[in-house]
Amino acid sequence: MLQPDVYKIVHVAGILLVFMSLGGLSLHAINGGTRETNAARRLVGTWVKIGIWLLIGGLLALPGRRPEAGRWVWIVAPLLGVAGAWLAGTKPF
Repeated sequence: MLQPDVYKIVHVAGILLVFMSLGGLSLHAINGGTRETNAARRLVGTWVKIGIWLLIGGLLALPGRRPEAGRWVWIVAPLLGVAGAWLAGTKPF
């Protein structure tokens, strides 16, 4: 188990990344950019899929640590898989 400070740092880093993303998206739109002209669109889609895979990987440990979470893992894991397949098929980013 990681120290609580590590979780705080990861949490704050995540918040900062969200605001960076919003700022970048806003600047892109202000400069007349569209989804089709966004050169980094493919990279963003790749990271979303990697995030889904990381979540699925993290779900593997959850039932062993908290057996009562097994039901949620049973529901969430396939939904994440469907979301990943949808992203791979439709390429919305």
